[in-house]
Amino acid sequence: MILRKFRHYGATLFAAISFSGTALAQTSAYPSKPIRLVIPLAPGGGTDILARVIAAKMTEMTGQSVVVDNRSGAGGTIGSEIVVRAAPDGYTLSMSTVSYAVNASFYQLPYDPVKDISPIALIGTNPSIMVAHPSVPLNSIKELVAHAKANPGKLTYGSTGQGAFSHLVMELFGLMAHINLTHVPYRGTGPVLTDLLAGQIQLTAGSIVPTIPHVRSGKLRALAVTAGSRSRLLPNVPTVAEAGVPGYEVVGWYGMFGPPRLPPAIVKQLNTMMKHILDIQDVRNRFEQEGADVAHSTPEKFLDIIKTDIAKYAKVTKVIKN
Repeated sequence: MILRKFRHYGATLFAAISFSGTALAQTSAYPSKPIRLVIPLAPGGGTDILARVIAAKMTEMTGQSVVVDNRSGAGGTIGSEIVVRAAPDGYTLSMSTVSYAVNASFYQLPYDPVKDISPIALIGTNPSIMVAHPSVPLNSIKELVAHAKANPGKLTYGSTGQGAFSHLVMELFGLMAHINLTHVPYRGTGPVLTDLLAGQIQLTAGSIVPTIPHVRSGKLRALAVTAGSRSRLLPNVPTVAEAGVPGYEVVGWYGMFGPPRLPPAIVKQLNTMMKHILDIQDVRNRFEQEGADVAHSTPEKFLDIIKTDIAKYAKVTKVIKN
C-alpha cells in the first residue's frame, strides 16, 4: 500500500515508498502541516547549506513546507534544546553535527544527549585535513611530531573556537602523538585561514573544501586527513593513522534527530525518506561540493555513533579543562 509518491528532482520519476500496514495506520496523516528543521548553527556554513538541500527535498516529497530555523549559540546547545523540549510529533526536528557529541562534555547541558533524543539517521560524514604554512620545516606527520617534540609548545595551531570540533581534532592528535602544541582560537574558518596564510600561525585542521584551493596553489601544505580512509578530493594525502599516529581517526558527521519518544513509525518514515533523498544525484553532488560524503544509517547505528563520539571527546575535553 503506497503512502505517498516521491518525485525525483528532474526528469526521473521518484519511486513510491511502501510501509507496513501498522506503520501506515499510525502515520497516514504525517506530515499534515509544516515541519520545523532546527539547525543549531549560524546561517551560511556547510551544515546550513546541506540542511536547506535536505529541507527542499523533504518539501518536494511530502507536499508540506520544511522550514529551516537557525538557532545558534552556546556551541549549538540552544538549538538542540529546542528540539529536545519539543512535542514528540515529528514536526520539530534537528539536523546537527558532531559538535552535538562534543558539547556533551564541554558544556553543562540541561538535557541528556543520549536519552533525550530520538535518533533518525546519519546523513553524511566530513573529514578534516591537517595543513601547515610552507614556512614550517616539515612535510609529513612524522616530521611534525619530531619537530614538536624538539620544540615543545612552539608550534601554534588555529581553531574555530574554544571547544570547537577543530580544537578537539588537534588536541586529540596532540594527546595521541604525545606532543605539545599551542592553541589559538578564532571565530570561524575564514579568520583561521587568513592568519595561517599570513604565517601568523603554523597549523590547523579544518574542513577540506575551503582549504583545498590553498593546498593546490601551494600556499598551504597538506599533511594528512583525519578520517580512517583517504579523501577522494585529495587521494595522494595520507590519513593521520597512515602517516605515523596509529589508531587516530576523527570524522565529522551530519545527522537528524527528533525529540524523545518520537513514535517508531514516524522515525521509520523519516529514515526511509532520508535514504531516498540521499540517493538523488544532485543531492550527492551538493554534498561533494561541500567536501562531505553521503552516509545513510539506521537510527540505531546513528545512536551508536553519538555514544562513541561522546566518550571519545570527553577524554579530550577533560584534558582541555584541566
